[in-house]
Amino acid sequence: MSEFSGDSKSAVLSALDYTVISIYFVIILGLSLYSARPKQIPSQNPDSEADLDDSEANQNTSADSYFLADRSISWFGVGCSLFMSNIGSEHFVALAGSGASSGLVVSCFEWMASLFVGIILGYVFTPLLLRLRIKTLPELLTRRFSPACGAIVAFNTVLGAIATKICVTLYSGALILTVLLDWNPTKALIFLLGITALYTLIGGLSAVVLTEIVQSFVLLAGAIPLAILALNQVNGWNSVVNYYQLEQISYKLHLFFRNQEPHPPNDIDPFPWTGILFGLPIMQLWYWCTDQVVVQRVLAAKSVNHAKGGCLLTGFAKISVPFLMVFPGVIARVLYENVRQNPNHAYVILLSNLLPNGLLGLLIAAMLAALMSSLASTFTSTSAILVYDFYIKFLRKNASDREQIWMGKFVICLLTLIGLAWVPLVSQVSDELYVYIQSMISYIAPPTAVVYLAAVTMKWITPTAALLTLILGGFLGILRMTAELICAFLEFPALSQPWNAFVYSNFLHFAIFETAFSFFVMFGTSFITESKSKTELDAFYNVNQNRNAKDSGNVRDNERESVRNEDIIRIRGTGGNQSQILNGNVGSESNETGIPRRLWDSMWKIDVDLVLDSFAIILVALVTSTMAHFA
Repeated sequence: MSEFSGDSKSAVLSALDYTVISIYFVIILGLSLYSARPKQIPSQNPDSEADLDDSEANQNTSADSYFLADRSISWFGVGCSLFMSNIGSEHFVALAGSGASSGLVVSCFEWMASLFVGIILGYVFTPLLLRLRIKTLPELLTRRFSPACGAIVAFNTVLGAIATKICVTLYSGALILTVLLDWNPTKALIFLLGITALYTLIGGLSAVVLTEIVQSFVLLAGAIPLAILALNQVNGWNSVVNYYQLEQISYKLHLFFRNQEPHPPNDIDPFPWTGILFGLPIMQLWYWCTDQVVVQRVLAAKSVNHAKGGCLLTGFAKISVPFLMVFPGVIARVLYENVRQNPNHAYVILLSNLLPNGLLGLLIAAMLAALMSSLASTFTSTSAILVYDFYIKFLRKNASDREQIWMGKFVICLLTLIGLAWVPLVSQVSDELYVYIQSMISYIAPPTAVVYLAAVTMKWITPTAALLTLILGGFLGILRMTAELICAFLEFPALSQPWNAFVYSNFLHFAIFETAFSFFVMFGTSFITESKSKTELDAFYNVNQNRNAKDSGNVRDNERESVRNEDIIRIRGTGGNQSQILNGNVGSESNETGIPRRLWDSMWKIDVDLVLDSFAIILVALVTSTMAHFA
C-alpha cells in the first residue's frame, strides 16, 4: 500500500477541470433564469368551463410562489432538494475526518437520519403540516399553542441561521478552498456568495429546488468514483479490516459493540452506544422535522403523497452518504500516514491523489454545489420566517404579495451582507470554536423538538406547558454551554461529581438528560394548567376530514382537475360534445374492448399509498439490516 507521509498537497487542476467547473456555474445560472421566467398557463377553451382567475394565472408573482414554489414541487424535486439542503460542504471534511479518527460509528448519524426523514417526517409530520397549509414551522406552534411559542422558535431559528449556519458553511468552504485548491478563500467565498444570492433572488425557492436537483446529481457523480477508486486502491475491504486488526483498533469498524474489541489506553469513545440509541434520536427529530431549512421543501410539495415520496427518496439517498464520505475516511487512514495525524485532511488527500483530471473538477464542483446549496437553503428559509412570522404579523398585516416578495429579497440581500461580513473573520475561526458552535446547536435542540412532537401528536399538552418547556429547556442548554466554555478557558479546582457530570458529560448523554427534563416540565405543567377547548383542538387536528379519503392527500386537487381535463380532451378528440361534460358522463363511453373506459382505466390505476408504504417498509428493513451488519 502506498503511503503519504508529507503534508496534504493541493490539487493541481487542468484545463479540463476548470472547464467542468465553469460549465457547472453556467448551468446553475441558466436554471435560475429558467425558473424565473413568466409562468404562462395555456388558455382553455370556453366550452371546458376551466377559466382561471387572476391569482392562478399569475402564480409567479405571488408570495407563495416565491417562498413555497407555489406548493407545486413533485416528489422528485422534494427528495433531491431535501438531500442537498442537508449535505453541506462541511460533510466532506467532517464525515471523512470522523471516519478516519473515530471509525464507522459516525455513520449512525446518517443511517438514523434515513429513518427520521423517510418515516417520521414523511408519515407523522407531513400529513398535518400540509393539511394545515402552514407557511413556516413557527406558525404550527402559534396555531397549536400560542403566539409566544411561535415567536420564540422563530427568533431562535433566525438567530441560529445568522450566528451558526452561515458561519459554519463559510468556515468549511474556506477550509476546502485553502487546503484542497490553495485558492484565496476571501475572493472565492465572495464569488460563491454572490452567485448563490443571485440565483436565490431571481427565482426564490423554485430556483433553489431546480438547482439542487442538478447539484444532487453532480455530487453523486463526483463522490461515487472517488469511493470506488479508494476501495480499489486499498485492494478491497478485507485489507482495511486486516489493517485495523493489526493496529488493534478494529473496534472502530463497529457501530455499537465497540467495547468488545481491544482499545488503546486512555481512549475515550466520543460516540457511546447509549448516546447513539437514546440521545441521537431527539437530535434527528429536531433537524429533520422541526428545522425550517429542511421542512420548507415539504411545505412546498404539491400533495401529501408527493411529500411522502420525496421524504422516502431522501431516506434512501442518505443511506449512501456513509459509503461515499465516511468509508473513504476509514480507507484514507490505511493508505496515508498523514491522515492519522490530520484526519480532517482525509477526503482532501484522497481526492488530490486518486482522481484523474475531469473527475477532479467534477467533485470540486460537487463540493462547491454543497456549499452553495447550504447557503441558498439558509437564505430562503430565513427570509420566509422573517417575512411571515415577523414582518406580516407585527409590521404590515395587510402587505401585498409584491411587498412580501420584495421584503424577502431584501432579507436575502441582508443575509448576503452578513455572510460577506463573516468572510474576513473566517480565517480566525478555530477548530475549537467550530466544535462549540455545533455543540450549541445540540444543546438547544431537545426542548424545541419535544414541543414540536407534542404539537403534532399530543392533544392534551397545554400552551403554558409548551411555553415553559421552551424557556426552561432552552435555559438548561444555554447553562451547559456557558459552563463548558468557562471551564474550558479558565482553570477551576476539581468540581463536585454532579457538577462535573453536568459540564463534562458526553453531548449525546446530555441530550438524553435535557430531553427527559423537557418532557418532565411539559407533562407536569400540563396537569396543572388549562388546555385549549375541544373545539379549538378539533379545528386544529381534524382539518379537512370531510374530504373523500382518496383525495385527502391532495393539497389543491390538481390530480382530479388533471384527470378531468384529460377526459375533456379525449371526448373532443373522439367527437364528444359539451353535454357529456356538463352531465358528468365524461369517461363513460366504452373503448374498443367493450369495457367502460372508467372501469378500464381503474384496472390499471396504481395505488399510490400502497406503493409508498411498501417503499417505507423497504427503507426500514434496509437501514436496520445495514446497521446490524456493522454493529
